[in-house]
Amino acid sequence: MQHRMTLIAIVTIANNTISSLVYHWDIFAVPLSISGEPDVLGSQQITVFKIEPTEGVLEPNSTKDFSVIFSPVEIMTYRQHAQLVIDKVPSSGM
Repeated sequence: MQHRMTLIAIVTIANNTISSLVYHWDIFAVPLSISGEPDVLGSQQITVFKIEPTEGVLEPNSTKDFSVIFSPVEIMTYRQHAQLVIDKVPSSGM
């Protein structure tokens, strides 16, 4: 019988601008070592990290809480990067 554990951390992001910012998260695997060791996670397409909400709008002068969820499928080392992407960067008008 396999037991699965899930850990959740809350991350708060601030939008200190006067513009609404449309965003989405990209999560991708990275090599387990700098020496160029094969990226096992990428080849197996294992996603053990998830961020919710995955997309939306950061309202002007506000903060938003995100849940970072880690649900490993087996005991091993996992390494993934998360990147918050702003889809439409407003011009500064200067």
